[in-house]
Amino acid sequence: MSDSHPIHQLTPWETQLQKITTMFREQGINVALVSSLEATKHFNSLGMERFKAYWVPEAVTCASYRWKPFDQRHIDVLQFGRRWDQYHDAIEQYCRDNRIRYVYEKVPGEIVFSTHQAFIQGLADSKISIWPSRISGAARRIRDARVSKRGHCHAEP
Repeated sequence: MSDSHPIHQLTPWETQLQKITTMFREQGINVALVSSLEATKHFNSLGMERFKAYWVPEAVTCASYRWKPFDQRHIDVLQFGRRWDQYHDAIEQYCRDNRIRYVYEKVPGEIVFSTHQAFIQGLADSKISIWPSRISGAARRIRDARVSKRGHCHAEP
């Protein structure tokens, strides 16, 4: 897995496929998790060396998503999926010091929400939802991330 350079690509527009393919090649991306079956088939048909796209349907559909007004959301920052320690370490103390409620995987491998319904509710309760990505430059951007009480994430130069 140490040779993997993955990315999660939400449904790419057909007009953007060439740009995305170029980015995959330039960044050395060799694993793509894609929410569009058609785009997954497209990327796999290109014959890129050591590259594989996997179709990962979205966990929440528009029909099942629950929306809440911003001022009724109780989770300031939600990191879901496997915890990326470098990102986590960059914001955890800042969130604690500034009374920002940060929800994350407390123990490696432990699921943040025990049921699908709890996950949907957690998304509805979140001001910021993050699934960290490990592509070039991400570590620098995350190191500089600052989360304000308004729920915005700022990258400082």
